[in-house]
Amino acid sequence: MIRKIIFLFLVTTSVLNAQSDMTKGFGLLEQGNFQEAELFFGEYLKEDPNNKTAKLCYGRAVGLSGEPKKATNLFSELLKEYPGDFEILINYNESFLWAKEYEQAKPLY
Repeated sequence: MIRKIIFLFLVTTSVLNAQSDMTKGFGLLEQGNFQEAELFFGEYLKEDPNNKTAKLCYGRAVGLSGEPKKATNLFSELLKEYPGDFEILINYNESFLWAKEYEQAKPLY
């Protein structure tokens, strides 16, 4: 029983630490500091290259800082890695709006 409690504590602590490491980046996105968020998540991904949340946030930062086509490509690659993932699909669709490709985005919504 005590082993289960210790295990759960360690897993919970690891998850919370991983999320808190990205807190600064989340704040940058929320505040509209997209170029800084792009740098933050780009650096974060060097440490944790398989983190789906960091990849999504990086794509949003890239697209919202003025490179929507690059963001579309990033989300397209993520969809190959995570087919049918609703969160990625929404961001992929939104990237067409950032690029003012409304006709491309329209059928997706």
